[in-house]
Amino acid sequence: MSMPRTVIVAIGRWLDLLSKTGFVRANAIVHNDAAYTDITPTQYATALEWLWRITDIRGLVELAKDSGTRRIPLDFSRRVALQSLIIEESPSWLSVADQLVATPDDLPTDVVEWGASLGMTDEDCLDSVRNVSRKVNLQARSDFGAAGESALLALLETAWPGSATHISTISDGFGYDISFQESGIEWHLEVKSVAAGPRARIFLTRHEFEVARRDPAWRLVILSMDHDWSVLSVCVADSEKLMMRSPRDVATSATWETCRFVLSAEEASLPFCRALGIETPKSASVALWGSPGLPVATA
Repeated sequence: MSMPRTVIVAIGRWLDLLSKTGFVRANAIVHNDAAYTDITPTQYATALEWLWRITDIRGLVELAKDSGTRRIPLDFSRRVALQSLIIEESPSWLSVADQLVATPDDLPTDVVEWGASLGMTDEDCLDSVRNVSRKVNLQARSDFGAAGESALLALLETAWPGSATHISTISDGFGYDISFQESGIEWHLEVKSVAAGPRARIFLTRHEFEVARRDPAWRLVILSMDHDWSVLSVCVADSEKLMMRSPRDVATSATWETCRFVLSAEEASLPFCRALGIETPKSASVALWGSPGLPVATA
């Protein structure tokens, strides 16, 4: 169940008061000041109990209680509160936040509302979303990527039975995920699953990059998926342009191991069948031969 907005407002008021005065006075204000009576004592108590559960804030609140006058850092405590709230609520967009939330304008409505209730700016909210995304998104990204690989294998098997081998289940050391053969030609497909939208944010490891650089059969496949993980499009990115945009080592003592690329719809780029120059059987999904570019998620 989502936390009521009034309780979130109460959390923000507690943090604001405890940044200005000690706990005893803050407690007296929320229970006696007319400006605070729009929220019930029970809701203030619920808010304080919630803060007490948050490890990074609990110590600060304990110090404020014990000293009677000690104050807590407001900006820090607000950010921790919002990040804890996002993790607790676990909204559906969190698993793809790194792809969909790039600027304050991209912030989901619920985060904007929570942040406003806590007295935070949109920039602070964006920073909090990024921090949470980094913390919790590794497993979600792995699951999302695995779902994309399985979906592509199913599409290939339907269109060209027996043509594909799921290499990444054998070993991660090959530098690609799927081996695909058709018309006597073999391709090595590195699959990157992305959320539908105007941009594709992908991560490429140094090993994948080095394999791409020396293996002419290597292709970067961008699999765009909707909110329910259904496949909207399967495109192939321009590997040469990707190589040109990659970082360069400046010294043997400092080398890059992972790089994030942001690809536009034009760079995504060609539908799978057209990019590989293969005939499209009637059994092939439209996702394999449809319009180029990255589709926008459905409502």
